[in-house]
Amino acid sequence: MKTRHHRNLLNLLHKARGSRFPDGFPIEDVPPALDLSGHISRLRYLAAQENDPQTSQLASRLLAILAKRGVPSAIPSNWIGAGGISSDSPIYDQQRVAVSPSSFDSARQCILRWFFASNEWHFDADAERSRWNANPQPG
Repeated sequence: MKTRHHRNLLNLLHKARGSRFPDGFPIEDVPPALDLSGHISRLRYLAAQENDPQTSQLASRLLAILAKRGVPSAIPSNWIGAGGISSDSPIYDQQRVAVSPSSFDSARQCILRWFFASNEWHFDADAERSRWNANPQPG
């Protein structure tokens, strides 16, 4: 039985490759990695499941035990996005923001990408990878 998510994935794959997949195209769930990071990821996923309160509560308890034992990736304050926004102050106080006609469509598609591009911020993947490899983060 295919779920809505499976059908959406098949549609995306079809559009991306431009070919047609048969109805029996196998979709497999990928199990979490068999390391501490994989187990904690799975526990976080299970803790967020609202339709199964017992499993959610058990996963939350296990995460709390791991956090008390000092496992960095089990500590909620270390989770990306778990702390909310860092600031709610406006970037441009009450200034008007100029959007050129050529960048208007870009701003409509992804305002964040437009903002970084228009403020001359460019992501340098190689520099970030070098920085990360020089100073790996725990957890």
